[in-house]
Amino acid sequence: MLSALLALWPAKWLWYLTRGSGAVALLLLTASFVLGVATSVGAQSRVTPRFVVQALHRNLSLAIVVFVAVHVASSVGDSFVPLGWLDAFVPMIAGYRRIWTGLGALASDMVLALLVTSLLRSRLSLRAWRTVHLTSYACWPIALVHSLGTGSDTRHGWMLALVAVCSAAVVASVAWRLLVRRPVDRRVLVGAMVATALVPTAIGAWMGLGPLREGWGTSAAAATLSPLDALGTGVEDGFRTSSSPLAALGRSAGALAISSPLEGDPAVTIALDLRARRGAVGIVAVEGGTVTLSDGADEVSGPVTANGTGTFRAELAGADGRALTVEIRLVPSGRSDVEGTLVVVASS
Repeated sequence: MLSALLALWPAKWLWYLTRGSGAVALLLLTASFVLGVATSVGAQSRVTPRFVVQALHRNLSLAIVVFVAVHVASSVGDSFVPLGWLDAFVPMIAGYRRIWTGLGALASDMVLALLVTSLLRSRLSLRAWRTVHLTSYACWPIALVHSLGTGSDTRHGWMLALVAVCSAAVVASVAWRLLVRRPVDRRVLVGAMVATALVPTAIGAWMGLGPLREGWGTSAAAATLSPLDALGTGVEDGFRTSSSPLAALGRSAGALAISSPLEGDPAVTIALDLRARRGAVGIVAVEGGTVTLSDGADEVSGPVTANGTGTFRAELAGADGRALTVEIRLVPSGRSDVEGTLVVVASS
């Protein structure tokens, strides 16, 4: 177990932190939502007086902010996804999966608004405070769609179970709220009842047509940009192949052909057509050749422009004007295996 965790460090730990903190934030948001409804209808018992429910609701809200902060910071810090701090708070400006990331930014803003108004409740009118807190009914489904739309583990059993439990809890609490404290205006009551039925149904139908389908994570519907556009400056990824004729390489230069999906984004394939030789300590020394990155629809390619001991650089260009400068390190891991690391030095 320990060796498996160490194998993930440091390449993917930020990605797992992002997904884990997001899932926990969704769970806490659900619990806070249900407790907020319980508070609004005056729910209490001898074991859990109303002030206990209110205090727990406030503390959960603070915990949500902590996990949202971790989620945002790890997303921005992960070089695999080209997101900046502004993208995390200004909706619909991110270049990566603009719609679903934008919904996450909107949910973050709403959570912050709920926290700030709660802290300033004594300085706000009841009407202003209540108006802001009514947005919590929209915050939860927005956060849920963000999680399902951007998540790489949406189709996993544990995530589906989490979504099912959270959805059931929210729908049940809203129905309880409408039964115990019906809105005076009949139009508001009817609208709330229709929304309670239609919103979960619409999200479920969208899941079947989108996130639950094979390949959603790399489809045009999930990302507004090609997977190649995620390869921004500073991105680092690995690849491994056992199909290269490495065993045939000696001290003199020979042909070395490698084709492998990137470990962090299997939708992108790296192809190397190189002139190479074995170094003195088993390192593959590259003397020239070409590098190609492709996602099946678009590609960038170019010649090796500089090389050193165990590493080389290539200037890649695409037909659409996309350009990347990459640095690649190749390390033999067996008689024919090669492990490699790709680092995007510059992109435009």
